[in-house]
Amino acid sequence: MKVLLMTCLFIFPLTIFAQKQGSSSFKYVKTNKIPKPKAPPLLTISKLNFYDQKSGNGNSGLDAGENAEIIFTIKNEGRGSAYEVEIIIENNTKLKDIYFNNPPKIEELKAGESKQVNIQLTANDNIDNHDVEFQIKANEGNGFDLSPTLLNFKTFKFKSPLLEIVDYKFSTNDGGNHIKPTEIANLQFIIQNKGQGIANNIKINIINPEFIYEQENTSWIVKNLQPNQTYIINYGFFVNNKYKSPKIELKAIVSEEFGKWGCTKDMTVALDQVLSKTQSFNVEAKDYQDVAIEQFSLTADVDNNIPETHRKNPKRIGLIIGNEDYSSNQNGVNSEINVEFAVNDASIMKEYFIKTLGIQEDNLYFLKNATAAAMRSKINLVTERIKAMDSTAELFFYYAGHGFPDEITKAPYLIPVDVNATNITDGINLYDMYRKFSDAKPLKATIILDACFSGGGRNEGLLAARGVKVKPKHETITGNLVIMTATSESQTALPYKAKQHGIFTYYLLKKLQESKGDINYSELYNQVEFNVKNESLKVNEKLQNPQVLFSSEIANDWKNWKINE
Repeated sequence: MKVLLMTCLFIFPLTIFAQKQGSSSFKYVKTNKIPKPKAPPLLTISKLNFYDQKSGNGNSGLDAGENAEIIFTIKNEGRGSAYEVEIIIENNTKLKDIYFNNPPKIEELKAGESKQVNIQLTANDNIDNHDVEFQIKANEGNGFDLSPTLLNFKTFKFKSPLLEIVDYKFSTNDGGNHIKPTEIANLQFIIQNKGQGIANNIKINIINPEFIYEQENTSWIVKNLQPNQTYIINYGFFVNNKYKSPKIELKAIVSEEFGKWGCTKDMTVALDQVLSKTQSFNVEAKDYQDVAIEQFSLTADVDNNIPETHRKNPKRIGLIIGNEDYSSNQNGVNSEINVEFAVNDASIMKEYFIKTLGIQEDNLYFLKNATAAAMRSKINLVTERIKAMDSTAELFFYYAGHGFPDEITKAPYLIPVDVNATNITDGINLYDMYRKFSDAKPLKATIILDACFSGGGRNEGLLAARGVKVKPKHETITGNLVIMTATSESQTALPYKAKQHGIFTYYLLKKLQESKGDINYSELYNQVEFNVKNESLKVNEKLQNPQVLFSSEIANDWKNWKINE
């Protein structure tokens, strides 16, 4: 009997015999063993990738407070099945601020079969900058283990965003410079991320005082702002007659996902008072950071830091005209024909005339959105004042607006806001104006025109860009006149949207700013021509080539004229 029992145990190794105490019978119990392969498996890893999941980041590292994912494919390239495959992830760096879980066990991976494995990682908010090494290995139930694979990546300490309202300005929808009760006005402001972290889920809210009403929205949501990135809000509002405060104060509240890096700003303007062109608040970063934080503004660089001369010249006379709003002054004319930024061009040019050219304010005449009657009146007044100075006067004339030719004569005209292509001769004939100034015999006359003087058929009207494609007629210029124009031939005088100026005016002002007025006409024109020609191709994809015109009497002299002398 004993011999028989030993033989049975040898023949059936997976069976256990159990005997009840006091009994001669046996019970058979089957065990749960790992199947043995019929051929060897061969485990491999491929397509190993690391994905950081912070919105918009993409730095391929694990940031503080960020989730990430390790993704790879494990494949059995052998001829037999792999059983009970346990994938094990080890943090060789022993960094305690990273959390992850090992994936579930794979019961069987057949020959030629593959499986994608996803490992979720989370970084503690307090994590610092580190180089991290993870080891990935897999143990197979029958000992056909995977050779270890190393994955190296970086962790980064927390970088906070910092949202600020860096600039704002108030304006009126009709182009005027007063905010009045019952009229629609606009607040425009820039939000900038001045931190080094991404700001996510940004919420902007405007709080109105009593008796101030929004035109449309009072709240906005912005998905994210990268470091140094900006977002512009335009907010329309109006005030009823019960509003008694002498000033309007609107509060903007800006928040982000953490609730810690937003801002609140009160933006104020006087009611029924002349508006300043902008109110700027700029805060520089305290420490050197990875991303260069720029200074953004709703005004161009040439609108600020205008150089000032200490010497006023009582012999200088100035006339500035900015015609932008044609649609409000003509029935049936739509807003597309308005001359973008012409009023801003003229307004900033006025400051340069006073501060840089030294023209006294009582010698300077300024027209905004001028009618034909207003333009003629001021041109005649300036002409008479030049005559009264007995050839000692210096004239500076600036115009931004539409130019247009007579359909038959091709004579170029300056276009007042109440004149269109159907009554072109009611405008200001350009060469008649030149002759008028020349006959007054000024010592010098400088005429600057940010307009072009070409046009189409009478029924086509004025175009949104400053002109159309027909070559205007030219006449002889006499007297001590130098004329700098924005274009040559049949080109178009274009805007520079990023600077909110005509591109010709912007580079003229830029050179006056850089030189502080200490420059002769030849240098001024050459620099403006070079910059306009190149930048117009870059920003507008069209050639704009300024030109200078002058009479034969001063052909050898005008280049040496100085802005300040």
